[in-house]
This record gives sequence, structure tokens and C-alpha cells, in this order.
Amino acid sequence: MKKIFIAILTLLTIQVIAQGNSHKRGCALPAPASTCTKMELNGDVTLSWTIPNDPNSVFVRYEVYRVGTNGALVSIPTFTNQNTTTINSIFASSEFYIGIVSLCNGIEVINYGDTVKAIDLKLSNLSDGRAGLTWTLPSLTSKDYLHVEREHPSYGWSERDSIKANIIAYVDTIDVCSSFLNYRITIHQQGCTSFSNKLGDNFKDVITPTIPIIKSISYDTLQKGVIVSWYKNPARDVKGYLLKIAYDNSPLSFLDSVETKKNIEPLSYNLLNAPYNSAITFSISAYDSCLSSSPPNNQLSGNSDPHTGFNLIHTYDLCHRVTNLNWTKYKGWSDIIKYKIYFKIENGFWKLRDSTLNQYYNDTLLGFKNYSFIIEAISKDSVKSFSNPITFYTKAPSIPTFNYTKVATINSKQIYLNHLIDNVGGVSKIILEKKNKSGIFQEIQTKEVSSSILQFKDSIVETDYENYTYRTRIIDSCGNKTSYGNEVTTMLLKMDNKQSDSSSLENTFSWTPYIGFNGSILNYTIFRKLNSVFDPNPIATLPNSQLSYTDNLMFIKDFNGQVCYYITAIESENIYKQPSIANSNVICTTFEPLIFVPNAFTPHGKNPVFYPVISMFEPKEYSLTIMNRWGQPVFRSTDYKIGWDGMFGNEMSPNGNYMYVIRYLDGDNKEYIEHGFVTLIF
Repeated sequence: MKKIFIAILTLLTIQVIAQGNSHKRGCALPAPASTCTKMELNGDVTLSWTIPNDPNSVFVRYEVYRVGTNGALVSIPTFTNQNTTTINSIFASSEFYIGIVSLCNGIEVINYGDTVKAIDLKLSNLSDGRAGLTWTLPSLTSKDYLHVEREHPSYGWSERDSIKANIIAYVDTIDVCSSFLNYRITIHQQGCTSFSNKLGDNFKDVITPTIPIIKSISYDTLQKGVIVSWYKNPARDVKGYLLKIAYDNSPLSFLDSVETKKNIEPLSYNLLNAPYNSAITFSISAYDSCLSSSPPNNQLSGNSDPHTGFNLIHTYDLCHRVTNLNWTKYKGWSDIIKYKIYFKIENGFWKLRDSTLNQYYNDTLLGFKNYSFIIEAISKDSVKSFSNPITFYTKAPSIPTFNYTKVATINSKQIYLNHLIDNVGGVSKIILEKKNKSGIFQEIQTKEVSSSILQFKDSIVETDYENYTYRTRIIDSCGNKTSYGNEVTTMLLKMDNKQSDSSSLENTFSWTPYIGFNGSILNYTIFRKLNSVFDPNPIATLPNSQLSYTDNLMFIKDFNGQVCYYITAIESENIYKQPSIANSNVICTTFEPLIFVPNAFTPHGKNPVFYPVISMFEPKEYSLTIMNRWGQPVFRSTDYKIGWDGMFGNEMSPNGNYMYVIRYLDGDNKEYIEHGFVTLIF
């Protein structure tokens, strides 16, 4: 080192003196700004430099020097007007510098450039898919960078890495399946490039790709999918990736393969139409371009650590208009620093609502709006992931669009009410109220609303003596009693004459109007029952303004004396397209029977048979008994059309008075007994 230092100091002294002289004369050419080296295949070193401008033609020659081992300057062949020379390999490890000789006023003046040294590369095949490179350290500044380059037979030279100038070793991972590869070291300095020697060997990729690292799983709100993204794989020869997926707690299974194209590595995959209600797990492995004996016929990395996206669910308390958001934890990150809650109303823009460290959030909302929520998880590495979005309508207990009692009708002395209700979520129950004699409505029944049609039955009524008024009231889903429905009032049918007029055979009756139809009353119809059967055809159809009627039975034959009536109110069309019919109570009356009993008969005369004459109806459980003066029955009949002809056994009874007893029931099952004497005359 001491000898080298003395030689360099001597050189610098000479150069300074020469430059001083040349500068004084103003004609010396400067030394080359830089000198580059190239190590040839045979070990020789080629030096090259930039030819300076020589406007005054003062150039004489170049002189190439190397630093000798004894510190003295040794002249190497002199050249004129050229910028390259090759040094024998025996001097390859030496340091060199270039001198340029100029003629100034007849005197030769020399200027010297900086020392340079060739880069001598050594290559080692490590036989494990790596190449080991070492080299001698050239003359560099701290700002210079060395470049490790590799030559492939098909693709030519390419840079593998750029490293600082003070490094003299490098290990390259082989990322081609099998090929002869050359290596060299280069450095770019002030307009020229220095090259090391080129060395090569047969190399083979035996290293599988690095296991990928998943960055995040996030729901895609625009395309309704789930995006899995991962970090760029450090392996240079990755050809593609295999994706595995699992839903909820199921095992991982193959999903898809993604191949790299044009040296652009895919870093994400969008699973479109992914279910939002499942926990989706992804795992990824990488494969390179080298064939192997196992599927997928490429060298395959291991599976990445799985990541599981997180799912958002909610409940909504419509009574208080509060939503309760809950979400699962994102699996795959070591820590989450916070969650951000975003929302939007209707079709507006997403806005930040709040942030939290918890996995739940409660929010009070406006009623009757479409809300959307989404949660953003942020890891300690500032990686982000979105949950699935949820959208819901903020219902609130509301009045239904219709709450209508269609009809209150009487059947078998009970009142049935058919009710129509808009079965919306805000309605829970319907209360039936009945007006008492003081005019105050009282609750009598409550029904759950499970459909749009409900029926009530009121058995605590006296339909023959009163009409009744009802209304309904809503209980909403929060238990509040809210609006009322329409009022309905039943009809009361009454017989105006206290008893049927047997002489004229007429019944006069009236009724109260039906109240409560949405449509008007089209008409009233009157139905009549004779002999225990209601005729399906009405006996009269009356306008809605008529509330009484007189029925004449003079021409009715063969009935048992009892007659019954009821009225129907027929609704016209209404806004619900469901017109109804309301029945009144049933009233009945019975005509008293008219009976004529002869006081004598002549078996062989004009009046040969004795029997009573019963007019207007057929009696029930009829019997006729004839007894002689000693109380002995001489005749009995249960058919009012069969009388006594005077015979007792096979003989005619003697003249005289006989006692008769007649028994029968009318239409109301009222018993009548008639008795007296009849005279038998020959």
C-alpha cells in the first residue's frame, strides 16, 4: 500500500506541474473524464475512454499506465488518436490510468485521468436453484451502483438487481426451468459502461414459488361480489395462482386458477354473485412455469394462510326506530384498529356515520326510509376490508290503508262480524267494541291479525229485542291502541201486531235500518218460512227507504199456523269490490186455529160422519175420542180427516148423546183440548 501511495503521489505531482505549465500556455488537452473497463473472455482487459475536443490540433498521443507493484509508473504501449486498447490478461487485476500528451509551444505536456480497475467476476452453481456471484471491487464512488445482469439464450440480457458499490457478492434465484445462463456485472459512469467478464453455466429451477400472502377479502358493492386480493409474489417465475374457497365452516375446495399474462401479475379475484349471508374463506397457492410430476404439473407453493371475510347482520326495532348492527370478526389479520360504519339513505351517496372498536353498533333512524349500511375494517397495517352491505326499510307502526267491518249479520240468534284489514307489519291485533245501553263502547273481543280477513262472533246478545252497534280499533305492533274502524249497526225486526190476525190472515212487521255499509243499501228483501222451511225466494224486494211490510196469507193453504220472517239488507258496489248482505233477526208468529164441531149427525142422512172442521192449518198430534154415556170409548182417530160414522164394532150405536174429546197442537206446539156432546140420530 505504501508503494502504491508513493506512485500515485508522484503521478499527481507530475500532473499538477504539467497542468500548471499547460494552463499557463493555455494549450494542454484535459485527461479523459472517465475510463471504462471490460473483462474479455480470455481474461484480457479492454480500456475505453472519450476522445476530447482538439480545436488547436495539439494532441500528440495517449499513454496507458498501470500502477506497478513497486509503486513506479510503467508505460504500456502508446497509441495516437484512438479511444480503446486491450491489456494482456496478466495485468487484469491491476489498476490503470490514461495519460494524454499535448504539444504546447513545442513542449510536450501530459495530463492524467483517474485510476480504474476491471471487474473480475467469479460464478458458482450452488446446485439448489441458485447462482453465487462474487467479483473484485472496482474503483467506484459511494454514489455508484453495480448492476447484476443475466443472459438467457432466448431473451438476451436483463438486469436482475441493482446494488450499492461496496457489495462484492450476490446470490440469484433461478426462475427459469432449465437453461444455460450467463452473468456479468456492469456499472454506468459518466457516459460509458464498464463490464465484468461473462461467465455461465447450466442452471435449473428447483425452488417452488413463495407461499402467497393474502392482503384482504372485501365485498364489492358495485358488482355484488367478493374480492380477494393478495401481495405480489417475490418469486419471478410465478405463472399463476390456484384459489380455494370455503363457505361458512365447510372444508376448502378448488375454486379457480388465474394465470399471469404479459408479465402483469394478477393481484385480485372477484367472485361475482357471492352470497352475502355466508362467511367466505379464501386460500391461495402459486405455481411457476416449471413442470413437475404432481398436479397442476407445475411447481406449486403451499397454501396461504386462509382469510375469512366478515358479515354484517342487523335487527330493527320499529317501535323505537333503532337498528342493531352486528358483524363477525375478520379472520386473517393479527389485529384490527377500528371499524368504520358507512350508511346511505335511499339512492344517495355513502357517508361515514361513525367508527368503533366493537363488533356492534346501534343507530336511531328516520322512519319510512330505505337505509343501507356497510362496515369497513382497518388492520394495523392500514389494509381495508368491507363487509357485505345490508339494505332495509325503516318501517314504523302505521295506520293501515283500510280497516273496514264489512257486515254485522245475525244467524241463529248470534251476531257475526266480517272484518277486512290491511295486513301490514304495523298492525298486531284488532279490538272489537260494542256500544252498551248508555251509549259507551266497551271492548268485548281481541283477535291477532294473521290475514286480511277476520271474523268475530258475539253470542251475548238478544237479537229479538235489541239491535247492536260495533266498531273495531287497531293495536299496532308496539302494543299501542290507535285508530278506529267504521261503525256497524244490526237490524232489529219486530212484529207490529201483537198477535196474528186470524180473521184476516195478515202480519204487519217493521225493522230498523242496517247501518255501516261502505256502499249504499241496494234494497231490503223479505224471506218467509212456512211449515218449518224458509222459501229461498224472497216474498218481497223493497227500496231502502221502506222499513215495514204487511204480509197477507189468505191464499196460503196447508200450513200449520206458524209463520216466520227475516230481512236482508243488500249492499251495492263499494270501494273494496266486496259488497255484503246483512241478515236481521228471525221473528215468528202463530195464528190461533179455528175449529167447528157439529152437535149432531145422521149416519144414514146428509151428515153421515162426525168430525170437527179445523181451518187454516194442519194440526199436529191430533186425536179424536168418542165415549158413550158410561164413559166407554166407542171411537178413536188420530187423523183429523177421519170421523165417526156411528159404528161400534160391527153394530150401529143407538141414538143418543155421546161425549167427544179433541186434542191437538198448533204451530207453536201449544196444546188445545176441546170437549162436548154430539147427538147421534137415525
